[in-house]
Amino acid sequence: MVPLVQLILERRGYQVLPAYHGAEGLRIMQQEKGKIDLVLLDLMMPGLDGWQVLAAMKADEELRHIPVIVLTARLVRESADEAALYADQVKHYVVKPFVMRELLAKIAQSLEG
Repeated sequence: MVPLVQLILERRGYQVLPAYHGAEGLRIMQQEKGKIDLVLLDLMMPGLDGWQVLAAMKADEELRHIPVIVLTARLVRESADEAALYADQVKHYVVKPFVMRELLAKIAQSLEG
């Protein structure tokens, strides 16, 4: 996560658990099961990419319910079919570069329901 985004979210009262690659994010989610309300996920990360993280979340009974907001410069890898596989998890897409107000609105919408 970009430190500035983390700072803004924390100043708005959100607790942020940053991960800098997919494997680290999954490890944090495993350790914090039941405590995570939302995941902000980049599709293009070193090691495990965002699609692989989504697949691992979907395969885990305790993680698949966590809503995801995808932050990315592109929405799909090979096809729109891949994005459709995770439509139940991915609540919103925010395309980079984004306006923080847009991200905050989508976070609020995702947490509301």
